[in-house]
Amino acid sequence: EGHYTPALTCGSGTIAVDTSFNQLAYTKVGRVVHIFGEIKAGATSSSSGTLDISLPFTSMTTAETSALGQFTVNSDVDVNNSAVALFLKFGSATAVARFVQQMDNSTWDDLSAADLNTGDLIAFSGFYFASA
Repeated sequence: EGHYTPALTCGSGTIAVDTSFNQLAYTKVGRVVHIFGEIKAGATSSSSGTLDISLPFTSMTTAETSALGQFTVNSDVDVNNSAVALFLKFGSATAVARFVQQMDNSTWDDLSAADLNTGDLIAFSGFYFASA
């Protein structure tokens, strides 16, 4: 168990994490990694494209990305008006997760990095499966 400083990355531009809210806590039991805490967006510069966050451990290798974990994300990020929830989506064998929004009566949609503004707070609670 411990803490890590996540990085926020986007398709283009940059997003800094505010130094007053820049740590997430984790507990790893076997391959299950629990992450929880809050981070705040610091300065943003021409950010666009998808929005990703770094993980403390690489996710497991699998063909079914939906089997990698479950996360709930609460935030004051400007999500689409028809979005009903904000989640993290985990890829296979990667050390980053993508922010996605569940649209009402529709599919998941990547959250745009342009929707994250300076001062937006993001709270995490959930788990994923690590490679080892």
